[in-house]
Amino acid sequence: SALVGRHLTDTSFGLRAMDVERVTDPADPAAVQLVERLLGSYGALLCTPYYPTEFGEFRITVAGEAHPIDMLKLPAYGSWRVKTLEGASFERLDTRPELAELALRAARAMGMTLAGLDILPTPDGYVVLEVNPVAGFLNIFGAGPQWEVYTGAYDWIEKHAG
Repeated sequence: SALVGRHLTDTSFGLRAMDVERVTDPADPAAVQLVERLLGSYGALLCTPYYPTEFGEFRITVAGEAHPIDMLKLPAYGSWRVKTLEGASFERLDTRPELAELALRAARAMGMTLAGLDILPTPDGYVVLEVNPVAGFLNIFGAGPQWEVYTGAYDWIEKHAG
């Protein structure tokens, strides 16, 4: 990548960012061994540019035409991963309209009615890191927002089913 020469390898499916790895030097024998192991396990990998996430990333949950659970996820100190299982924290977010619109458009582009999107703010604008078919975090802020997700998805299905 012309960015900074750092990449992520991803299985393009999975749970909890398992086997998402950062490769800083593709010529490093340890990196080659890691990639070979992942290719042996999965058969194919997705290689994407690495975007620093030390200042956090947004998780926008799209449910139909709504986005009821939006948060800022912050990585644990010193970590490049924004994973709650590795000590990341989160806080509820009042989403800007342009961010909500981007999330809705990205979910629709992937053919999804219910999705959890990881979006990174950069100096050049937002970058959609992932569109997850399993939204996750549905009960993280309690039953109210969780039911808003169900209602948003149901309303969308009802509207488009006929």
